Amino acid sequence: MTTPQLLVLLAVVVVAVVLVWLLVRRSAARKDGARAEAAGLRAQAEGVAGTLAGQQAFAEQAEDRAHVAQAEADRLAAEASGYRETVEVTRDDHRSLLARADEVDPDVDASDEAGRRPMTRAEARQMREEAERAAWAGSPAAPVPGAAGAAVMGRDEGVAVRGPAVEEPEPAQPWSEESPAVEEPVAEDLVLPRGNDELVLLVDDEAAVREITRQTLEAYGYRVLLAADGVEAVTLYSKHQHEIALVLTDMRMPVMDGSTTIQVLMKMNPQVRIIAASGINSNSSIARAAGAGVRQFLPKPYTAETMLRALHHVLNER
Repeated sequence: MTTPQLLVLLAVVVVAVVLVWLLVRRSAARKDGARAEAAGLRAQAEGVAGTLAGQQAFAEQAEDRAHVAQAEADRLAAEASGYRETVEVTRDDHRSLLARADEVDPDVDASDEAGRRPMTRAEARQMREEAERAAWAGSPAAPVPGAAGAAVMGRDEGVAVRGPAVEEPEPAQPWSEESPAVEEPVAEDLVLPRGNDELVLLVDDEAAVREITRQTLEAYGYRVLLAADGVEAVTLYSKHQHEIALVLTDMRMPVMDGSTTIQVLMKMNPQVRIIAASGINSNSSIARAAGAGVRQFLPKPYTAETMLRALHHVLNER
């Protein structure tokens, strides 16, 4: 083999070696790139895993709250059904008692409706309120519209937490033969304080109470915002804080109760005027309301007169 042939053969070998080396190096670079991409994907997967765990926890909490809410809804539905049955029984008893009273009363002529008329305005008001209380005694809210919202919820009187007690009307004088007779009973003989277009935030989880109270407040010159629970009340107050003159809130509500709602509102505005209401007329309830900064406490059931005088007192106190 001649020298030129050897040189050509050597050149071919060198080129082959170089090609093999380039191929090996390219393959190694591809592997390094694939390893880096896999490491990046694993890091992203770990981040997604943390988000997934948080979302799963939130989902489980939401399911737990849904079960609790459903159980509470079922309980309230059963309780409402029981109250309705009690109301019907009480209404029947009320009608039976009135009918029996007319039968045994020698001074009442069943054929003459005028024989049942009261002789004084105080007697007329008392007869109306007794009939309304007896008819609605079985209801938890006891909404009695009355004329122009004369009785919102029963006839119990409010208990002041801070400041002087709410003024109540003077007791009626007993009727005597010298007293002038009244031909027609007049129920609306009280002059109740009226509002001056103030905005009131009304917070109560019972729709019937909210509606009756709203009608009464609007009839006496107030504007009303309605909230079914504390969360909704805080949201509305944050939007209308500079317009709302007073907050009237129930103490027992789902989602966020009255005490928590009052604490949140006091943090938002320490000067907020609040009247609290509760069906539990205990010293502990009044003490908790007073400790939270409540201006007045109204035990349920209460009348429109008691509520309106409490609003007037709180809005005009110095």
